[in-house]
Amino acid sequence: MQRDVREAIYRADELSRSAHESQHEPIAQVLDGLRTALVHADRALGGGRSVLPIVPDLVRMLDELAGFTDRIGPEVRARYHEAIESFRALSARLGRDLDSVSPSLELPAKPLLGALPLARVIPQDVHSVMDYAAAATCLATALWAESTSARVAGAMLGSSVLCVSALTDYRLSAVKLIPIEAHEAIDHVWGLAAIAAPFVLGYWKRDPAVAALHVLTGASTILASLFTDYRAADGVGRTPEEIDAALRGD
Repeated sequence: MQRDVREAIYRADELSRSAHESQHEPIAQVLDGLRTALVHADRALGGGRSVLPIVPDLVRMLDELAGFTDRIGPEVRARYHEAIESFRALSARLGRDLDSVSPSLELPAKPLLGALPLARVIPQDVHSVMDYAAAATCLATALWAESTSARVAGAMLGSSVLCVSALTDYRLSAVKLIPIEAHEAIDHVWGLAAIAAPFVLGYWKRDPAVAALHVLTGASTILASLFTDYRAADGVGRTPEEIDAALRGD
Protein backbone atom coordinates (compact mmCIF):
# COMPACT_ATOMS: atom_id res chain seq x y z
CA MET A 1 0.00 0.00 0.00
CA GLN A 2 2.69 2.49 0.96
CA ARG A 3 4.56 1.87 -2.29
CA ASP A 4 1.37 2.64 -4.23
CA VAL A 5 0.91 5.87 -2.28
CA ARG A 6 4.48 6.92 -3.05
CA GLU A 7 3.97 6.19 -6.75
CA ALA A 8 0.82 8.33 -6.62
CA ILE A 9 2.82 11.15 -5.03
CA TYR A 10 5.31 11.07 -7.90
CA ARG A 11 2.51 10.98 -10.47
CA ALA A 12 0.66 13.90 -8.89
CA ASP A 13 3.91 15.86 -8.86
CA GLU A 14 4.55 15.16 -12.54
CA LEU A 15 1.00 16.11 -13.51
CA SER A 16 1.23 19.28 -11.44
CA ARG A 17 4.41 20.38 -13.21
CA SER A 18 2.78 19.64 -16.56
CA ALA A 19 -0.31 21.64 -15.61
CA HIS A 20 1.83 24.61 -14.54
CA GLU A 21 3.72 24.47 -17.83
CA SER A 22 0.41 24.35 -19.75
CA GLN A 23 -0.88 27.27 -17.64
CA HIS A 24 -3.77 25.19 -16.28
CA GLU A 25 -3.37 26.81 -12.87
CA PRO A 26 -6.63 25.59 -11.22
CA ILE A 27 -5.70 22.02 -12.13
CA ALA A 28 -2.14 22.52 -10.92
CA GLN A 29 -3.32 23.89 -7.57
CA VAL A 30 -5.61 20.92 -6.97
CA LEU A 31 -2.81 18.52 -7.91
CA ASP A 32 -0.47 20.27 -5.48
CA GLY A 33 -3.05 19.81 -2.73
CA LEU A 34 -3.55 16.19 -3.75
CA ARG A 35 0.18 15.52 -3.55
CA THR A 36 0.35 17.07 -0.08
CA ALA A 37 -2.55 14.93 1.11
CA LEU A 38 -0.86 11.83 -0.27
CA VAL A 39 2.35 12.75 1.58
CA HIS A 40 0.31 12.93 4.80
CA ALA A 41 -1.16 9.52 3.98
CA ASP A 42 2.34 8.16 3.46
CA ARG A 43 3.40 9.52 6.86
CA ALA A 44 0.35 7.97 8.50
CA LEU A 45 1.12 4.59 6.96
CA GLY A 46 4.73 4.81 8.10
CA GLY A 47 3.70 5.70 11.64
CA GLY A 48 1.15 2.90 11.89
CA ARG A 49 -1.75 5.35 12.04
CA SER A 50 -5.09 5.16 10.25
CA VAL A 51 -5.36 6.97 6.94
CA LEU A 52 -9.15 7.18 7.10
CA PRO A 53 -9.21 10.87 8.19
CA ILE A 54 -7.31 11.79 5.01
CA VAL A 55 -9.58 9.96 2.57
CA PRO A 56 -12.43 12.57 2.48
CA ASP A 57 -9.96 15.27 1.45
CA LEU A 58 -8.61 13.02 -1.30
CA VAL A 59 -12.11 12.32 -2.62
CA ARG A 60 -13.02 16.02 -2.53
CA MET A 61 -9.88 17.06 -4.43
CA LEU A 62 -10.40 14.33 -7.02
CA ASP A 63 -13.95 15.57 -7.60
CA GLU A 64 -12.60 19.11 -8.06
CA LEU A 65 -9.90 17.84 -10.39
CA ALA A 66 -12.46 15.96 -12.49
CA GLY A 67 -14.57 19.10 -12.75
CA PHE A 68 -11.65 21.22 -13.94
CA THR A 69 -10.38 18.66 -16.46
CA ASP A 70 -13.83 18.39 -18.07
CA ARG A 71 -13.31 21.93 -19.34
CA ILE A 72 -10.08 21.35 -21.27
CA GLY A 73 -9.36 19.78 -24.66
CA PRO A 74 -10.19 16.10 -25.18
CA GLU A 75 -6.61 15.14 -26.01
CA VAL A 76 -5.37 16.42 -22.63
CA ARG A 77 -8.51 15.46 -20.74
CA ALA A 78 -7.97 11.75 -21.44
CA ARG A 79 -4.60 11.81 -19.72
CA TYR A 80 -5.98 13.46 -16.61
CA HIS A 81 -9.04 11.21 -16.46
CA GLU A 82 -6.88 8.09 -16.55
CA ALA A 83 -4.84 9.46 -13.66
CA ILE A 84 -7.97 10.47 -11.74
CA GLU A 85 -9.35 6.93 -12.00
CA SER A 86 -6.07 5.58 -10.70
CA PHE A 87 -6.15 8.03 -7.78
CA ARG A 88 -9.79 7.11 -7.07
CA ALA A 89 -8.91 3.40 -6.92
CA LEU A 90 -6.13 4.15 -4.47
CA SER A 91 -8.44 6.33 -2.35
CA ALA A 92 -10.95 3.47 -2.23
CA ARG A 93 -8.27 1.13 -0.95
CA LEU A 94 -7.18 3.67 1.64
CA GLY A 95 -10.82 4.08 2.62
CA ARG A 96 -10.93 0.43 3.50
CA ASP A 97 -7.77 1.10 5.52
CA LEU A 98 -6.10 -1.98 4.06
CA ASP A 99 -2.52 -2.64 5.10
CA SER A 100 -2.62 0.62 7.02
CA VAL A 101 0.19 -0.41 9.36
CA SER A 102 3.52 -0.23 7.58
CA PRO A 103 6.85 -0.90 9.30
CA SER A 104 8.43 2.44 8.54
CA LEU A 105 8.82 5.29 6.11
CA GLU A 106 12.50 4.34 6.12
CA LEU A 107 13.66 7.94 5.79
CA PRO A 108 17.46 8.11 5.99
CA ALA A 109 18.72 10.35 8.79
CA LYS A 110 20.39 13.57 7.78
CA PRO A 111 24.20 13.34 8.17
CA LEU A 112 25.40 14.27 11.66
CA LEU A 113 27.97 17.07 11.47
CA GLY A 114 27.89 16.52 7.73
CA ALA A 115 29.95 13.33 7.98
CA LEU A 116 28.38 10.73 10.27
CA PRO A 117 27.72 7.88 10.16
CA LEU A 118 30.93 6.85 8.44
CA ALA A 119 29.08 4.04 6.66
CA ARG A 120 25.49 2.78 6.73
CA VAL A 121 26.07 -0.90 7.42
CA ILE A 122 24.08 -1.79 10.55
CA PRO A 123 20.29 -1.84 9.94
CA GLN A 124 18.22 0.51 12.08
CA ASP A 125 16.26 -2.34 13.72
CA VAL A 126 19.49 -4.07 14.76
CA HIS A 127 20.78 -0.85 16.28
CA SER A 128 17.46 -0.37 18.09
CA VAL A 129 17.78 -3.82 19.68
CA MET A 130 21.31 -2.90 20.72
CA ASP A 131 19.94 0.24 22.40
CA TYR A 132 17.55 -1.81 24.53
CA ALA A 133 20.29 -4.35 25.28
CA ALA A 134 22.54 -1.53 26.50
CA ALA A 135 19.74 -0.30 28.74
CA ALA A 136 19.18 -3.79 30.18
CA THR A 137 22.90 -4.26 30.80
CA CYS A 138 23.30 -0.99 32.67
CA LEU A 139 20.14 -1.49 34.71
CA ALA A 140 21.33 -4.96 35.67
CA THR A 141 24.61 -3.54 36.98
CA ALA A 142 22.59 -1.21 39.19
CA LEU A 143 21.21 -4.27 40.98
CA TRP A 144 24.42 -6.14 41.73
CA ALA A 145 27.05 -3.40 41.94
CA GLU A 146 28.65 -3.12 45.37
CA SER A 147 29.35 0.61 45.52
CA THR A 148 26.68 3.28 45.65
CA SER A 149 28.29 5.28 42.86
CA ALA A 150 28.28 2.25 40.53
CA ARG A 151 24.64 1.52 41.32
CA VAL A 152 23.62 5.11 40.68
CA ALA A 153 25.62 5.22 37.44
CA GLY A 154 24.07 1.96 36.24
CA ALA A 155 20.57 3.19 37.02
CA MET A 156 21.11 6.56 35.35
CA LEU A 157 22.80 5.14 32.26
CA GLY A 158 20.23 2.39 31.85
CA SER A 159 17.13 4.50 32.42
CA SER A 160 18.36 7.30 30.15
CA VAL A 161 19.05 5.09 27.15
CA LEU A 162 15.80 3.21 27.73
CA CYS A 163 13.74 6.43 27.77
CA VAL A 164 15.45 7.87 24.70
CA SER A 165 15.01 4.60 22.80
CA ALA A 166 11.33 4.30 23.73
CA LEU A 167 10.66 7.86 22.53
CA THR A 168 12.74 7.91 19.34
CA ASP A 169 11.31 8.16 15.85
CA TYR A 170 12.31 4.69 14.79
CA ARG A 171 10.28 1.55 14.22
CA LEU A 172 10.97 -0.25 17.52
CA SER A 173 9.81 2.50 19.87
CA ALA A 174 6.72 3.11 21.96
CA VAL A 175 6.16 6.77 21.05
CA LYS A 176 7.82 8.68 18.22
CA LEU A 177 8.83 12.05 19.64
CA ILE A 178 12.62 12.36 19.32
CA PRO A 179 13.96 12.95 15.78
CA ILE A 180 16.28 10.23 14.58
CA GLU A 181 19.07 12.78 14.08
CA ALA A 182 18.82 13.80 17.74
CA HIS A 183 18.96 10.15 18.76
CA GLU A 184 22.14 9.66 16.78
CA ALA A 185 23.79 12.60 18.55
CA ILE A 186 22.60 11.30 21.93
CA ASP A 187 24.13 7.89 21.15
CA HIS A 188 27.58 9.44 20.90
CA VAL A 189 27.15 11.56 24.03
CA TRP A 190 25.73 8.62 25.99
CA GLY A 191 28.57 6.35 24.88
CA LEU A 192 31.18 8.86 26.07
CA ALA A 193 29.31 9.25 29.37
CA ALA A 194 29.26 5.48 29.91
CA ILE A 195 33.01 5.26 29.25
CA ALA A 196 33.81 8.18 31.54
CA ALA A 197 31.47 7.30 34.41
CA PRO A 198 33.68 4.68 36.16
CA PHE A 199 36.62 7.07 36.26
CA VAL A 200 34.73 10.27 37.02
CA LEU A 201 32.73 8.63 39.82
CA GLY A 202 35.66 6.53 41.00
CA TYR A 203 34.14 3.03 41.03
CA TRP A 204 36.54 1.52 38.51
CA LYS A 205 38.58 0.13 41.43
CA ARG A 206 35.76 -0.83 43.79
CA ASP A 207 33.54 -2.37 41.07
CA PRO A 208 35.89 -3.36 38.27
CA ALA A 209 33.41 -5.74 36.61
CA VAL A 210 30.68 -3.10 36.56
CA ALA A 211 33.15 -0.50 35.33
CA ALA A 212 34.27 -2.80 32.53
CA LEU A 213 30.67 -3.40 31.44
CA HIS A 214 29.91 0.31 31.39
CA VAL A 215 33.03 1.08 29.35
CA LEU A 216 32.37 -1.80 26.97
CA THR A 217 28.71 -0.80 26.51
CA GLY A 218 29.65 2.83 25.88
CA ALA A 219 32.38 1.94 23.40
CA SER A 220 30.14 -0.51 21.52
CA THR A 221 27.39 2.12 21.31
CA ILE A 222 29.75 4.66 19.77
CA LEU A 223 31.22 2.08 17.39
CA ALA A 224 27.76 0.94 16.28
CA SER A 225 26.66 4.56 15.83
CA LEU A 226 29.50 5.17 13.40
CA PHE A 227 28.17 2.45 11.11
CA THR A 228 24.39 2.49 11.64
CA ASP A 229 21.97 3.19 8.81
CA TYR A 230 19.85 5.53 10.94
CA ARG A 231 16.31 5.77 9.56
CA ALA A 232 13.23 7.62 10.76
CA ALA A 233 9.90 5.82 10.94
CA ASP A 234 7.62 8.86 10.87
CA GLY A 235 9.75 11.84 9.87
CA VAL A 236 9.47 13.66 13.21
CA GLY A 237 10.83 17.19 12.93
CA ARG A 238 10.53 17.28 9.13
CA THR A 239 8.04 19.18 7.03
CA PRO A 240 5.87 17.33 4.48
CA GLU A 241 7.98 18.91 1.76
CA GLU A 242 11.18 17.54 3.32
CA ILE A 243 9.63 14.09 3.63
CA ASP A 244 8.50 14.25 0.02
CA ALA A 245 12.01 15.22 -1.09
CA ALA A 246 13.55 12.41 0.98
CA LEU A 247 11.16 9.87 -0.52
CA ARG A 248 12.16 11.02 -3.99
CA GLY A 249 15.84 10.85 -3.05
CA ASP A 250 16.46 14.57 -3.59
